[in-house]
Amino acid sequence: MSHPFVYDPVADIDNQIVDATTAKDFPAAVGARGFWISVRTAAIYITFDGSTPSATNGLELAAGQHPIYIGIPKDFKAFGSAASCPTAVLWVR
Repeated sequence: MSHPFVYDPVADIDNQIVDATTAKDFPAAVGARGFWISVRTAAIYITFDGSTPSATNGLELAAGQHPIYIGIPKDFKAFGSAASCPTAVLWVR
């Protein structure tokens, strides 16, 4: 059976602090076909269209979620729901 991607890390961005004051840019790693994101202590909001995420704009990821986005090798922005929202991103091929 063919799989859509092989676990082949391109770049690892660990312990990034996303906060509730400024949106943080996460540029896609060269060669990435998707990414895994780990939301650690408080919810964050992400957007893929270049708009600024907020509590009323974007996809909400709750604390403890670790979704994988395949086929979305593009930059995204993140905005926190609290003063400190540690987040990790792993770009994969």
